[in-house]
Amino acid sequence: MIKRRLQACNSYNSFIFHITFVSKKISNDHLIMENNSTSLVPQQPLFPILEKQEKQLAIVDNLLAESVRKKILNIAINHPVFFIQMISRNYPLTHSLIEKYEDKWDWYRLSLNTALTWSMELIEKYEYKWSWDFGLSGTESVYQKVFKPHLTDSFVDEIMNKI
Repeated sequence: MIKRRLQACNSYNSFIFHITFVSKKISNDHLIMENNSTSLVPQQPLFPILEKQEKQLAIVDNLLAESVRKKILNIAINHPVFFIQMISRNYPLTHSLIEKYEDKWDWYRLSLNTALTWSMELIEKYEYKWSWDFGLSGTESVYQKVFKPHLTDSFVDEIMNKI
């Protein structure tokens, strides 16, 4: 009679599964192997193998990322107006990057950029650069982050009476 037993050996480095065949000798004419252990997974620890594969995938990812970075740089150099407009409109620029390249940004598109960290200080610092009529006035994040917290019906009424 043959019994099958599945053992799950769990260790930090690997999961090893065994099927152990336990048998009894039926007769002298039939030799049956006793306590034969057959691995479904190699006995070597899997952790080092997976770690090696993870490192190899990281290298491939880095190479692919570097390739894409080179392509983006090439596009930016060959089409600087496109790149500046795209970044001005969409990228969450930090206040330090805005200040550093103040003379290069497309201020109309920057005025529409909902990804900026809008604040009263940012608006006041570049007061003469913003597109007030078609940019800032249509940028919901400017309203939500800067104006809305301070507006009330009475304050809006007061402002409207003065303009």
